[in-house]
Amino acid sequence: MTIEVERATQISLSGDMRTSAKQGSEKTLNTTYSVLTNRPSVQTISASAEMEGSEKPKGIEISAEMEAPGGKGSSTGPKTLPVGEGEQVKTLLEDLGSVSASGVGLTYRISVSPEASVGSSSISITYTVSGS
Repeated sequence: MTIEVERATQISLSGDMRTSAKQGSEKTLNTTYSVLTNRPSVQTISASAEMEGSEKPKGIEISAEMEAPGGKGSSTGPKTLPVGEGEQVKTLLEDLGSVSASGVGLTYRISVSPEASVGSSSISITYTVSGS
């Protein structure tokens, strides 16, 4: 019998985040993520935000901050994810080593300016795990 263990990297988020906010307010949303990687090289986790639909949301700012899983990486602190300004990737976690962890903290902060357009906006946040 021959058994081959393949390299794997996986990240998953818990829950579908929905909220409402008033003009001129800020909200903090807390959730968790799970990560599994057995790659020998260190990796980073990056994120970018994209507006679903054609209109750019006016006056909405989103930032994200990931905790490091079990001391196996370094958080880069909260990073603003520009929405509707072309894809801008921000690194949230660096030096991620081999790890299998769940229930790791992920915090979103949403700021809505007094000039924000009233209505509903859907924003997709894409997370990417990459390594050397």
